[in-house]
Amino acid sequence: MEKEAVLIEQATQNFDMFLNREVRNLVTYTQDSGLHYVSDPQLEKIKVDVKHKQVVIPLEQFLYNDWNEHEVMWHVYYELAHYSKWQSETELYAKRLNSWQKEMNQIVYLLSKKLKGNPNYTNQKLSYYVRNEMKDFLFILDQYLAYLTVLEKCPVYQDSEVMNSINAYLGKNGYEYAKTSLLPAQQEFIRSFMIYEINENYEGEYSFDEALIKLQLLGESLHVVVKRQFKKFIVMDANLDVKDDFIRNIIYPEYKKLWCYEIDHMMTQEEEGEMSEGEYELLDDKQESSEDSVESSQEDQEKIIDDMMQEEIKNQQMYQDSINKNEGFSDFGINAEEMELFHYYENAVSKQRQQMKSFWAKLVGNAKQEQSVKKTMQNKGKLNVNDLVFNYAQFYEAQQLHNYKNLPIFSRYELESSTKKLPQEIEIIFLVDNSGSMDAEKIDAARKAMAMTLLSLEDFDLYLKQNAQKLNQTLSIQTSTWLFGTDFKQIKDNDSHNKKQDRSELIQSITRIDGQYGTTDDGKCLREILNGLERSDINAMKSGRKIKMVFEITDGASSFPGTTKQALEGLLNQYVEVYAFQIGHNSDNDIKVFDTIFNDDVKNMRGVHVGEELERLPMLLMETVSKNLESIFNQ
Repeated sequence: MEKEAVLIEQATQNFDMFLNREVRNLVTYTQDSGLHYVSDPQLEKIKVDVKHKQVVIPLEQFLYNDWNEHEVMWHVYYELAHYSKWQSETELYAKRLNSWQKEMNQIVYLLSKKLKGNPNYTNQKLSYYVRNEMKDFLFILDQYLAYLTVLEKCPVYQDSEVMNSINAYLGKNGYEYAKTSLLPAQQEFIRSFMIYEINENYEGEYSFDEALIKLQLLGESLHVVVKRQFKKFIVMDANLDVKDDFIRNIIYPEYKKLWCYEIDHMMTQEEEGEMSEGEYELLDDKQESSEDSVESSQEDQEKIIDDMMQEEIKNQQMYQDSINKNEGFSDFGINAEEMELFHYYENAVSKQRQQMKSFWAKLVGNAKQEQSVKKTMQNKGKLNVNDLVFNYAQFYEAQQLHNYKNLPIFSRYELESSTKKLPQEIEIIFLVDNSGSMDAEKIDAARKAMAMTLLSLEDFDLYLKQNAQKLNQTLSIQTSTWLFGTDFKQIKDNDSHNKKQDRSELIQSITRIDGQYGTTDDGKCLREILNGLERSDINAMKSGRKIKMVFEITDGASSFPGTTKQALEGLLNQYVEVYAFQIGHNSDNDIKVFDTIFNDDVKNMRGVHVGEELERLPMLLMETVSKNLESIFNQ
């Protein structure tokens, strides 16, 4: 036992070192920098622990199977192939079977009609069987898609030599022909895609009509069509509903034919007395996961998605509890009507806000960059793409010889982690036109843009606080908003330290855009911001300790372009970045005035013409803000 303990301890250390080298690739693959990877000598399967943001690797399984590094990583990649989609589309995956209810009802009806009221098979039992069969159908296709995802996103697995042992493993765990041939025809059919993939030269016979998998669709076999479309889904990062529409229209009809054939065959056997009592197992759950498999079973994956759903519900509830308490908001001038209006815009941008959370996580994940540091006698390293291009002829020859060691395509460097120098504070100021020319459509677009951006930046600031240790420094995102017209008013002050006051000001930054401020004098507002700069702020911005950016939304041209131009130049000279968005229908003269102010320097154009495509404004503003933040984190 002592010897085994020493072996496991050494294996754990080696495994941790190995995963540290691969963590950058895993972050890129999963799009989640907050996911941690740990080993466990007692575990038999890979476990995704959603609550603790961990992937637990069964060390003992890898230890005694003598897998090499490529094989180890394949199992991890395969396990996490759908992880990012589960995160971004949790509710769709959790309620996936609901979208297949029509197909399931048809099979239940068919079964109930054929069983002719047999008391042994109630509608409840029939529904349970059909539901399990449909879950298995979708799970097997997800496994096939996961297999193709690893091949598509990790080019090393396109090497047949690397994949030989992995395909052999799959052939013994769920896709062994000797076992699948004993399954009902429809179940064997849906597994045949993977069997065909891992055995390209497979010459065995399927128990169902093999013509189905070679069914010609526009001159190509069903297998080729499905594989090509699945690979497109991977490249496109297609949503679940898009993938399921393809499955429903192209694969399921053939699956249903075999399913109905199997039902008729079983019914005929029972009616003719060919089956002894207790032998009729049509409605039994016969699917069992392989004991040797280290990946999640169907039930395991259902639990992962359910845990994600519960976490999302808990987070939403906590968030709603924190903002839906109207008590106290009236003290800051917020009435019930404004709260209702705010919640409308909050819900309208919830999907985009959720997507931005992944972007913020990626930015924080990139805060610790890896630099190439030259090491003495380093024989190999990361693949150097430029060298590969220039030495492709030698690379092609090496493929024939299976010897890549001496090719001049590897960077003779190792990657070492280093912390980036980031500012201590980022202040983002929004100026919104509230003049009388802002009609209902422009107001709606401006409100959505402000809701999306302010709420997303609030999420980012919270994420930064939660991950301060990862950045090895404190960094805050502060926002303020101004409404301008004939005069101007600051609605949100970034210096507030009262949570309810902050929330009230954020709400008012959205709901009080109402077109009540007369003319368009943005220059006066910009001048006020310029005059408010203190010497300490300017020094902090000059040294990079502080970043200040201004984003303006206007529906026309400045009433006093000279004043606006002067204020803009003053802000730029004091290290403040300024961008403007011109919305709505504008005359040629208004466009010319806007360009004179914001786009006179063609190398640094700061003005964006949105025009009458008002629906583009929210994403254009969010993209411009996020690109500026990305440049700060990636500099």
